Amino acid sequence: MLQPTHMLNFKNDYFEVIAYHGKDEKYNAHCWKCKCNCGKIVILRTDVIKSGSTKSCGCGRKSIFVKGHPYGKRFELKHGLSKHPLYRVWCHIIDRCYNLIPEHINYRYYQGKGIKMCDEWKGNFKNFYDWSISNGWQKGLTIDRIDSNGNY
Repeated sequence: MLQPTHMLNFKNDYFEVIAYHGKDEKYNAHCWKCKCNCGKIVILRTDVIKSGSTKSCGCGRKSIFVKGHPYGKRFELKHGLSKHPLYRVWCHIIDRCYNLIPEHINYRYYQGKGIKMCDEWKGNFKNFYDWSISNGWQKGLTIDRIDSNGNY
């Protein structure tokens, strides 16, 4: 394997390059073994290191959740269910009710009719999730309105 002729001499506030790791064929880029401030070893491409776009191995994001952090509760964990299939259903309902442009093919069926989502669900996915689960929702089922002119 061909290696770069010189070691990438790089250290910033987040990472220190330790050794050459190899070439990422997908991106046609050299990769480096880097040590994060927390001590974890991660593999990063040259362009990612030089751009400074990656600030940590993930440890920095975890610290934001700590109360009293200088950034406040900017990334406070709300419900921990964003990967659940119902979260996507909830997002699609909100999009249909509030985020369609008049030129969209489905605008007339939702926003054009004035279809809304109840306030209890609109601002709180956890309420929507709890209601769905308590009413027997399971993977493979859908959530529909009984009245096509009625609200969610």
